[in-house]
Amino acid sequence: MEKEILHILDLINKQNLEKAFVEARKVFTKNKHNKKIMNILAYLLIQKNKFDEAISIQEEYYQKNNDEKDFDFYVNMGVSLKSIEDYKNSLDMFSKAQEINAESPLAFMTPAEVKVKLREFNEALVLINKALEKIKSSKNINHLQLTHAIRVKSEILIALNKSQENFDFLKKELDQKFTPEIFFFSAIKH
Repeated sequence: MEKEILHILDLINKQNLEKAFVEARKVFTKNKHNKKIMNILAYLLIQKNKFDEAISIQEEYYQKNNDEKDFDFYVNMGVSLKSIEDYKNSLDMFSKAQEINAESPLAFMTPAEVKVKLREFNEALVLINKALEKIKSSKNINHLQLTHAIRVKSEILIALNKSQENFDFLKKELDQKFTPEIFFFSAIKH
């Protein structure tokens, strides 16, 4: 089964999510007790906006294996719960994720988005700044995470009526590295 999992991960890395999903579903059907394939399928369900199903398979697995809850569980559940607008439980999941791995930007990005939904913009700004700090201090910067975090921070600054600070922030990011997405953010926000 390790070979199948590596193949699915390769498909994910190549952004072939539909084929990865089909393969993961097949492998999971035969191996519902395997944590790796369950986590992969939960991730792919989230990518397909099937949040209730992602919650369901994780709850089913961890009901029998409660002691195996890990960072991936809390992040996947947090994202899924945020997406179905269960913000309190989503924040609880990310609090536990932060306890396990406070160095991961993932433990701060989605909570920042939840705080935006709750209109708690100052708290959201603190969280997204932590996420950006962690992304930028990484040896291998994940550019998708960076772009997403920049977009979230831009939205927060606009919500706080800090247009000039937002413009300066986006300009600084563009000066460091030009990316079309960030240029687009700056063009529509100013």
